[in-house]
Amino acid sequence: MKVSLRRRLQVLVIGSTLLSWFISVYVTAFFARSTIVEQVDRQLYQYLDVIEWAIASNLPVPPESLHANDLGAPAQIADLIDLHHIHSLASGADLVWSIWIGDQLVTPSRDALVLPRLAADSPDTVSLVSHGVTKVLRVVSRFDVESSIEISVGIDLHQAVDAPDAWTGRSVLPLFLILPFTLVLLWWSVNKGLAPLTSLMRQVERRNASDLEPIRADHLPVEVSSLADAINRLLFKLERALESEVRFTANAAHELQTPLASIQAEVQRCQRQYNEPEIAEMLDRIATRVRLGTDTIKQLLTLARLDPEQRFMPTELILNQLALDVLAEMADVALEKELDLQISDSKDVGVMGHEGWVMIMLRNLIGNAIKYSPTGGTLGLDWHKSEEHVIFCVTNSASPIPETLLPQLTDRFFTLPEAEGSGVGLGLSIVKRIASLLEVQFELSMIEGGDVFKAQLIFPHSKAASST
Repeated sequence: MKVSLRRRLQVLVIGSTLLSWFISVYVTAFFARSTIVEQVDRQLYQYLDVIEWAIASNLPVPPESLHANDLGAPAQIADLIDLHHIHSLASGADLVWSIWIGDQLVTPSRDALVLPRLAADSPDTVSLVSHGVTKVLRVVSRFDVESSIEISVGIDLHQAVDAPDAWTGRSVLPLFLILPFTLVLLWWSVNKGLAPLTSLMRQVERRNASDLEPIRADHLPVEVSSLADAINRLLFKLERALESEVRFTANAAHELQTPLASIQAEVQRCQRQYNEPEIAEMLDRIATRVRLGTDTIKQLLTLARLDPEQRFMPTELILNQLALDVLAEMADVALEKELDLQISDSKDVGVMGHEGWVMIMLRNLIGNAIKYSPTGGTLGLDWHKSEEHVIFCVTNSASPIPETLLPQLTDRFFTLPEAEGSGVGLGLSIVKRIASLLEVQFELSMIEGGDVFKAQLIFPHSKAASST
């Protein structure tokens, strides 16, 4: 399974950003709540100071000379301390307070919450049940050793400062608001960062198999430029290898022409001198093999001469006239095989192209059709225009060919084992090569129930040719 580099970077960058975002939300919420609790604690200590001052100002004696056994019952304690004054000071903050003088407890009312006596002189969070409802309170205490007075002050933590959770939510709200913009920016940044790689990919995709020019790397970043340089070095080596192959093919084919021509001449001379049936049959087999070798040499030379860098000025060609000229060259072979010729009666069609290359394609297609048609078979030539193309078809009677083998017919030196006629397997390969150079579509198929082989050339509908 192929993995997209863009998708991988997006997942990694956006995933790591989301993870960092969740951690930031947690840390922000934690510190926001801690800050709020610290503010509540400072507020509680302030109220504790106020209550302590109110008690001290209402006692008949200084607190340092007060002892629990001097105060009597709680009712007497209430008379000594102005509870209403203390409650009015604390009611605005929804405070809960409790006062111990020794073991005597004083509260604002009979049903008020009784705060616990904290062992340590530090704030604490406690849970108390009031009228069946559990409340979470933040409590601070202060104990005066000399007077044995202990004051505890508490506040409902969920009501303090409009609820800490609401404050926490407001603290992290900007993070939630900025998250979509951050994700969009990251997605855009990844695409922008990979743009040079996309540009390099498009440069390579636009090329055909014969375009081995170096890739432009002057506008690419260093990392991608290194990749482009590596590709250019590979293209240079490939170009050298292809040039070497073409030169070797051309030189070998050229060198083989002379000895094959000499052998063919010797065989023909021997055929004129000897009339014995056995010798004549043997010489015929030799002549057939020499002719096959000569055809192979010619096809190899044709392949070697198909230079993709060759510059030419396209000229207007009457396609059907060229096809009929090729058919006239091979008429003797077609008549010898008693083929039934079916030629289109459509009017002339014109195309733009290289006359020599188009003639090579037509010779190979028509020659193959004649060669591989059975004796007494059918050979058809058809040409016509569509809205966007000029289509030329060659059909011939043939044994059924599996669809899986049709693409292999254009491979070099591939021939069907059971095919009638002799060939070297280069004809259709050359047609495919020239069609690619001329930007012509080349298609092979079996029609009419698999008894007719069809080769089709689809030329672009040029303006000049359309006026023909």
